[in-house]
Order: sequence, then C-alpha cells, then structure tokens
Amino acid sequence: AGDGELDQALREAVELNVLVPTSNDFYRFRHALLAEAVYDDLLPGERVRLHAAYVDALASGRANGTAAELARHARVARDLVTAVDASIRAGDEAMAVGGPDEAADHYQTALELLSDPGARAEVPVDIGLLGSRAANALVASGRAMRAISVLRELLDGLADDWPVEQ
Repeated sequence: AGDGELDQALREAVELNVLVPTSNDFYRFRHALLAEAVYDDLLPGERVRLHAAYVDALASGRANGTAAELARHARVARDLVTAVDASIRAGDEAMAVGGPDEAADHYQTALELLSDPGARAEVPVDIGLLGSRAANALVASGRAMRAISVLRELLDGLADDWPVEQ
C-alpha cells in the first residue's frame, strides 16, 4: 500500500474511533479487546512478519523497549538467536533490580529455546553458565527444588562423550 492509502486507512480508523493518535507518528487501539481481536484475526505468517518488524525496530533503536519485549517478539518471529540473547539479557536486567523470580523465568525460557541440540549449535551460549544463572535466580526466589530440577535436566542433556574435568 502506498503512503496515501495508508493515510486514508489511518484517518478512517481514527474517525471510527478504532485507533487513537498517541503522538505525531504513532497510534494505539482505543480498546485492548479490539487490539486482541485484530491480532487473533492475523494469519500465522502475518504474525511472524509483524513480530519480526518489532524485532527489527527494537534492535535498531527505532523503537524503545526492554530486553524482555525484544525476547517475546523474537520468539514469535522465530528469531532464535535474538530470542535467546534477549532472554538472557532480560534475566540479567531483572536480577540487577532485585527481581529473581522474573529473572528465573527469562533464564528458563532461554534454556527451553536451547533444549534442541541444533539450537545450541546455532546460538553460541555457555549452557553451563546459563544453567547456573537460572539456578541462582530460582534459589533467590525461593524455588530451590526447581533449581535442582533445572540443573538435573541440564546434566541429563549432556552428551555421553562430554569431556570430564580432571
């Protein structure tokens, strides 16, 4: 669509009280339920492209957002490298402000994304360090048993020929 068509569609959406201008170049839906309905109506490929555009805007600095927001959009956009990196950064940010429960969730998300050996080959991450961060955050949030489970899962997932430290 050309700029004229986009402007006309935006004008119509504002006149019908579907969208509300928030600044010179931005709009938001007037009601959250309407935004949810529009999102639910998107085809899967449209959703992936929409989230990929958010990833691009957040990563380039054209839009402001947190590492947690970047991680969420990257997961839906199927951008594994960005999703893992942003999830780890979101965990680090949460720990820095005293949010171990949230940090643990972000670290566990990164671990889940890396659960496939092919993903670990694609994303250069020290899985042991990530597991340690997740376990520390879980212990700090009062979930010691979950920390043990996470570490056991990591140890069980190591290859049989993994070098043993002497």
